[in-house]
Amino acid sequence: MNGKLSRRALLGQAGVAAATAPLWLSACTTPARRDADVVVIGAGLSGLNAARLLEEQGLAVLVLEAREEVGGRMRTLDHVPGRPEAGGAQIGANYARTLATLQALGLDTRGGRGTSFGRAFHLGGEMIAVADWPDHPANRLEGRERALPPWQLLGAYLDGENPLRAFDDWLAEEFQSLDQSYEAFMRAAGASEQAIALAGVTMNANALDSVSVFARWRSGVLYRDAMRGGAVQFVAGGSQRLPEAMTTRLSAPVLTGRTVAAITADAGSAQVRCTDGSRFTADFIICTLPFTVLRHLEIDAPLDPAQREAIAGLPYTQIAQIHFSATAPYWEDDGWPPAMWTDSPLQRIFMSDDEAGQPSGHHLAWLDGAAAKRLTGMSDAAVAEMALAEMARLRPASEGRLEVHEVVRWTAENPHAGGAYMHWAPGMIARWAGRMHLPAGRLHFAGEHTGIQHTGIEAAMESGERAALEILQHVSA
Repeated sequence: MNGKLSRRALLGQAGVAAATAPLWLSACTTPARRDADVVVIGAGLSGLNAARLLEEQGLAVLVLEAREEVGGRMRTLDHVPGRPEAGGAQIGANYARTLATLQALGLDTRGGRGTSFGRAFHLGGEMIAVADWPDHPANRLEGRERALPPWQLLGAYLDGENPLRAFDDWLAEEFQSLDQSYEAFMRAAGASEQAIALAGVTMNANALDSVSVFARWRSGVLYRDAMRGGAVQFVAGGSQRLPEAMTTRLSAPVLTGRTVAAITADAGSAQVRCTDGSRFTADFIICTLPFTVLRHLEIDAPLDPAQREAIAGLPYTQIAQIHFSATAPYWEDDGWPPAMWTDSPLQRIFMSDDEAGQPSGHHLAWLDGAAAKRLTGMSDAAVAEMALAEMARLRPASEGRLEVHEVVRWTAENPHAGGAYMHWAPGMIARWAGRMHLPAGRLHFAGEHTGIQHTGIEAAMESGERAALEILQHVSA
């Protein structure tokens, strides 16, 4: 990774993704004034990876970032006790690009830490031990469901039925007849009404009826492959160290505080206009913005009709996080484990162990879908007040012994993200998946949402590589 690859060798890595890139553009023409060969919009992993690969091949690259820091949806809360992760963090053993980049940049990885999650939960106003659930009066589940705690119900129905085996099966036409929502699949499989209701409380999605089973099945294929190579890893010192290190290797500094307002790409060149009036002209543009952000920009480029539909309609999972700490180990007083699933507005509450294997005291309330949306319009102070009040209701022993540090919103209220990550709704894969990442003239697309072979962090790295390869194909023509 430290050496400079030959252009022939780099192009040879393109595989199926690069083969789908249109080659109708002629060789580059040079406009009267250029700020760079390539302008990259967004300093997340995809944009930074594309910039690094293009610079290695001798192209001049300029990276624009709307925020004041790099990383996109990677975010380590260095100022919060325990330095928790608020964004992308997990690195699977099959994340070859990410692992190679970490090694090239001299960064280490560490293993995950334990948690007491899964021993107890709060439902209908009372704490319930998992061991007591099968015979509990509140358990109205049916058949084999009765032995399962609420957070296992979705997986029990969806994961055991996964028909996908290969990485690209989710794109194959023969499987598209199975593309249906979580809820529709559970109902067809005979799930009880309580199972559907409980599965819909926490699901890392917006709602059971709005996300395709392919979203989970695709992740299941990738997870099985990753587990064959070893356990999930994390960046030592925090995920934020990766984009920071990638930035330091670029020839030109990332221009932060540059919010893009418009993109123009014609047959000869491309231009970006920012809200502060600045303009940047180049031969090519790589746009890594989530479609929730991109749909609000002016775009003058030969977009495919499917791309226009996807930009306007691709859904993103709404997630909010509340990071807080205990000033005293209240769980020792009430006898319940500190981590728990709840049907409250706080949904799931995690607490990782410290290096000695004991509860760290650092909490994370993870809200998704409707629970995250309910925070819309609330100030961080109001959210903190709500969280403390809910914890006092759920766990009276915690009252007066908690401190809220940070509220993180990966929701529509976040102008730079619009959500935590994209997901497929039923019917969208067949219409958009094979086309929404294709170049539109001199405008190229990257970002987690355009990944084909992977999801998450590796999808971002994959997409940045693909966009760089597309441009190198054009300049080599």
